[in-house]
Amino acid sequence: MKELVSSAKNGADIFVSVPNQEMHDLDKNPHKFHFRHYRHDEFLREVPDHFQLVDFYGQNVYKFDADGICTFELLQKGEMVPVKNVQGQVNIYHFRVMEAEKESNA
Repeated sequence: MKELVSSAKNGADIFVSVPNQEMHDLDKNPHKFHFRHYRHDEFLREVPDHFQLVDFYGQNVYKFDADGICTFELLQKGEMVPVKNVQGQVNIYHFRVMEAEKESNA
């Protein structure tokens, strides 16, 4: 997030894909390239105020067993379509960068 904040210009559109801890539990499904999965509300609290949320989509990709373990079996193509304003195994966020308010030195 720090890299996005430091490189984003006013008016830019930013898309971020985030594994959703609520539906893809990292404790049950360790992944060598993931060090953290976020819950929807946790992630949004990490976003700077000048990143305006335009839309978010949830996308499901894999089948999970009854214990919440990923089977790595892909869902049918039609089941993988991102759905607006619904959380998925992965949440995809669209932000627009607004001008950050300047801090007062007074």
